Amino acid sequence: MLARTSVRTLGAMALVALLALAVGFLSQSTANAQCPVGNCEEVDTAAIVGSGTGGQPMTIECKWELPDTSELDLAMTYGQDDTPSVLADHPICQPGVAAVDGRRHMIGLLPNQDDDPIQRQYEKWVAVESANVGDIVNVYWKVWEPYVAAAPNGPNCASPVEFPPDATLYCFKYQHHATADLGPPTLANPLGGGGTLFSYATGTCDELQAMTDMFGAAVATGQMSQAEVDYIIDKCWQGEKAIFRVRETVSKEQSYGEYRVEASIINGAGTAFRNVNYFDVLPFIYINKDFSLVDWQTILNNSTTIVSGDLVMETEGPAYADGSGVAPTVENTGNQEMYVWTHFNPLVLQSDNTKKILHFDSRFRAQWQPISLIQVVADQYASQWYCYDQHPLGSNQVGKLDLSVHPENAEAGTYLGDVHVLGVGGSCGPAPTWP
Repeated sequence: MLARTSVRTLGAMALVALLALAVGFLSQSTANAQCPVGNCEEVDTAAIVGSGTGGQPMTIECKWELPDTSELDLAMTYGQDDTPSVLADHPICQPGVAAVDGRRHMIGLLPNQDDDPIQRQYEKWVAVESANVGDIVNVYWKVWEPYVAAAPNGPNCASPVEFPPDATLYCFKYQHHATADLGPPTLANPLGGGGTLFSYATGTCDELQAMTDMFGAAVATGQMSQAEVDYIIDKCWQGEKAIFRVRETVSKEQSYGEYRVEASIINGAGTAFRNVNYFDVLPFIYINKDFSLVDWQTILNNSTTIVSGDLVMETEGPAYADGSGVAPTVENTGNQEMYVWTHFNPLVLQSDNTKKILHFDSRFRAQWQPISLIQVVADQYASQWYCYDQHPLGSNQVGKLDLSVHPENAEAGTYLGDVHVLGVGGSCGPAPTWP
């Protein structure tokens, strides 16, 4: 009996001690409820409220660009493009690592060959890490295009800017704010008026998680790792990650080459966090013409007959020496300067293929060159290629092509032949070997 009484007394004393300890804690805290006895552990918390507001440090963890792989609609289609869109001359984004400043050749964008139905779209993305994404008050991109000094595609600005340590000159193109509207995206307003914010603060982490096509394209182009994708989504749900995007278009009227992209994130204290990367707009040419036939009609021996061109693109049709039909015009619908070559095959007598007319000539003038600088290629004998090296055509520019024939003691009859018009990008280069 004494032993049992002693045990009960000790138990009561222990309970009293526990309650006293609990009362002691409550007297020093501001908790609204105490941890119930049982499987519960209570941990103290502490904080110091400083002076001022906002100013949460932030990290630009990743920036990437993605092209629209479909030109047929206004929707953004992710995936592997049929153009060279992976340049991979840069480190990829890794979990928790600040973005490398100055990453180059992120992707290569190829504009449409013409702007129908739409210009080529692309998106710029940035991932920002912060203990309080709600402290982000502004996100914007500045974009510079490469400076072009000379005709036919330049100058494209009056005051180019040089960014050290590079010697490359750029023209400022635009500034685009992502935070013009932080509301969630809708089908009618997919960018929220200026950009879309994906973060826990707006409850759109679930939509970010569903963007498998976008993230798949970012990984496939070598701009980020799958581990970084998983990290972004995880941190988004923790409220420590915000993702922003803007959508732009690239036109064939724009300069080709390396574009400079600067993203700025502004916090509540007005502190800016910036990162720079570069992507490339790829050069291309596309030759177009408005004449399907060159008909010198009836020509006289030892005299010149001319089919004259002009600087007006017409509906394609035959061109005649008497001026009826179309007047030959050549157009470049690419974004790179295009050099024009011409080549004549002989006019062959249809009743005797051993009888040929071999002597031709041509004249060409690009629209940006004054008429006094027209380039003449005289004595252009059959099977010889000639390039109009002083008259490259810029983007969407046209050239006037005049063609002439010189029959020398030719036998009467009907002759057939052809003329080739070739476009080459960048420079005349070596003479073609075809045909």
